Amino acid sequence: MRIPHLVLGAAILVWGWQNALLAYAVGLALIVELAPLVPWRWDFSATEFNRIADLSAVGLVLVVAWQFDAHALRGIYAVLVWLPVVLYGLLAAQLYSTRDQVSYAALFWSVRRARARGRMGEAGAVDFRIPYLIICLISATAGNREAAWLYAALGLILAAVLAANRPRRYRLSSWCGVLALALALGYVLQIGLIEARRIIEPLAMAWLRERLWDMRDPYRAYTANGDIGELKLSDRIVLRVHVPAGQPVPTLLREASYQVFSANTWLAGKTAFAAVALGTVDGEWTLQAGRDAAANSVWVSRTLHRGRGLLALPGGARRVDELRVAGLARNTLGTLKIIEGPALVRYRVRYTPGTSLEAPPENRVDLGIPRRDRKLFDSLARRLGLNGVAPSSALEKVIAYFGRGFRYSLILRKPRGGSSAIADFLTRTRSGHCEYYATATVLLLRAAGIPARYVTGYAINEYSRWEGAWVARRRHAHSWALAYVGGAWRDVDTTPAIWAAREADGAPWWEPISDTLSWLVYRYQRWRWGANDEGSSNWYWWLALGLGVYLAWRLYFSERVARRRGRHDAQGARTDFPGADSPFYLIEQRLELLGHRRSPGESLGRWFDRLGAQHAVADIADLSGELLLSHYRYRFDPRGLGRAGRRRLRAGVENWLRRHPASGVARNNWPP
Repeated sequence: MRIPHLVLGAAILVWGWQNALLAYAVGLALIVELAPLVPWRWDFSATEFNRIADLSAVGLVLVVAWQFDAHALRGIYAVLVWLPVVLYGLLAAQLYSTRDQVSYAALFWSVRRARARGRMGEAGAVDFRIPYLIICLISATAGNREAAWLYAALGLILAAVLAANRPRRYRLSSWCGVLALALALGYVLQIGLIEARRIIEPLAMAWLRERLWDMRDPYRAYTANGDIGELKLSDRIVLRVHVPAGQPVPTLLREASYQVFSANTWLAGKTAFAAVALGTVDGEWTLQAGRDAAANSVWVSRTLHRGRGLLALPGGARRVDELRVAGLARNTLGTLKIIEGPALVRYRVRYTPGTSLEAPPENRVDLGIPRRDRKLFDSLARRLGLNGVAPSSALEKVIAYFGRGFRYSLILRKPRGGSSAIADFLTRTRSGHCEYYATATVLLLRAAGIPARYVTGYAINEYSRWEGAWVARRRHAHSWALAYVGGAWRDVDTTPAIWAAREADGAPWWEPISDTLSWLVYRYQRWRWGANDEGSSNWYWWLALGLGVYLAWRLYFSERVARRRGRHDAQGARTDFPGADSPFYLIEQRLELLGHRRSPGESLGRWFDRLGAQHAVADIADLSGELLLSHYRYRFDPRGLGRAGRRRLRAGVENWLRRHPASGVARNNWPP
C-alpha cells in the first residue's frame, strides 16, 4: 500500500490536535516528512531493530504503569493517547534507515524465539508506516474535541490514502461517488457508535469495577472526584449484617482509612501491616485489650475473592469471633485484611462505640492539604469562623456548612477553568456524591486544625425482611471523614442523608429476582464452608436429601436411556445418523455372513474392488455402480433420493440378496 507524502504527518497532527498535544505533534510530523529530503540513511542491523523494538516495549510498560496509577481504570484511554509517542522510535528507525520495512521478528518476541530455535525461516516484514498511521487515527479518537471535525479530518486522510491506491480500471467519477457514499454512511454510523459508547462504556467500566472491587488496595483508594458522566454502582449484595435482639444497628462499617490526598487519590501513607495474634479459641482475634463484657455485638457475612479481602467492622471493634481464616493482619490506621480464607466468612464483632483501632494522629500527615487547594480551604475556614474555636464547635460548624445549599448527585461534570474537582464542588456546583463530601470535609477539618482522615466502607441502611438481616449492596459503598476530637476518632458523615434513597430509586425491576438467587447462593456457601452461627437449623439436611433424591432420579433416568439404546442397536436398527436406515447395509451384513469381512477404515468401493480382484463373490461389480451411488446419495446428499429413488435402491438390494442367499439373515423393515 502506498502512503502519499504529507499524509502520515497530517495523521500525527490530527492526533496532537485532538489530545491537546499539538506542540509535540508538530515536531514529530516534521521529522517524519523531512525523511525523503535527507540524502543519507543509517544501516541498522536486525539486532539493532530488535533493540529499538524492545525499548518501545519497555516504554509501553512504563506508560501503562504510569497512566493506570494516575487514572485508575480509565488509564486505558490515557495509554491510547500516548501510544504514537511510544512507537515513534520504530517509525523513525524505518524512515531513516536503509530498510523499507520492519521485520516481524523485531515486533514479536515469539517470532524472534522461533527463528532462534530454527523453527522458522524468514519472518517477513511490514511497512511500519501503515500500522502507525492506523494507530494515530485511533489514538486521535481518545481526545475530547468535536466529533464532527475529527471525522472530517479522518475522512480526508483516508480519502488521500485510498486515492493513492485507486485501481485505474475504474473511472474517477465513479470512484469519487462510491467514496462519498462510504464517508456519508460512515458519518451516520459513527454517530450511532458514539451514542452506543455513551451507553456501553459506563456499563463496561462498572463491570470492571465489580471484578476489581474485591482486590482493591488497602494502601490506596481511587476516588471518582473529577470523573465525567454518571457514577452508578451495582445492586449486588456484598454484606449481610445480623444484629442480635436488643443491640443497636451500626450505621457505618469501616474497611480502610487513608491519610494523604494526591491527584484525586487517597493514600494510606507509610503504614505497614502486622499480623494479629490468634486467641486461645479457634477463630478468635483480639483487636483491643481490656474487658468487653458490656460491648455490643453484630454478625457480618461477606464473600472473599480468592480467599482475601478487607474486614468490614463497626467503629470501636474490640474482638472478632468465629473468623476461621489462615491469617489476619492490621495496619496502624485500623485496616484489617484477611491473608487467606474460604470463599465466605461469617464472623461476630464485639465493639464499644467511642473507641477506635486507629493510631493517634500524626499532625504532619493528618493536617496536610494539597498545595493546589491550600488557599481555598484556608479562606473557607476563616469565612466559617473555624479558627480559634474549640474542636467540637468547629466540627459542628463544618457539619452545618455542608447541610446548607449542597445537593447529592451522581452526575459528574468537568471542572471549569482548570480548577480541581474539589474546588469546583465547593465554589460552583455544590453537588456531588459521598467521595466529594468526604474529601472536602477532611480537608476543611484539617484547615481548622483538626486531624482528619478519609474512610471507606459501607452504609447499613437497608433491611431485608426476606433474609431477616441488614444488607449492604455495592451501591451502598460509602466514604466519610474521621475526625480526632476530644482525644478520640469520631465518624463524620456530611453526605446528605437522601443519598441512599436516591441510589435505591435507580434499582432495576429484576432486583427481587437477583436478591433471591443471591440468597440461595449465600445459603449454599454457608453450608459449603460451614459458616454457621449458633443454633444452626436442620433445613440443610432436608436440602441435601432433596438434592440427593433429584440426583439419583437423574442418574436412573440416564441409565434407562442407555440400556434402551443398547437393545435398539443390537436389533440392527441403526438410527444414530442420517441415512443409517439405508437397505444397502443389508448387503454389507450378507457379505460378512458369507465370510468376507471389511477391513477397518476401508471404504465400500475399495472393499468391493478387493473382493472382485480376489474373485471371492460373483456379481460383485454390480455393487460398485448405481447401487453404491444411490446409497451414497441417500446417505450424504442433503436433498436425499426421493421416494422413487428409495424404491429403486430397495429393489436393487433385494435382487442382489436373492442371488446371494445366506441362511439366518433376517429382513429389515425398510422405510416406504
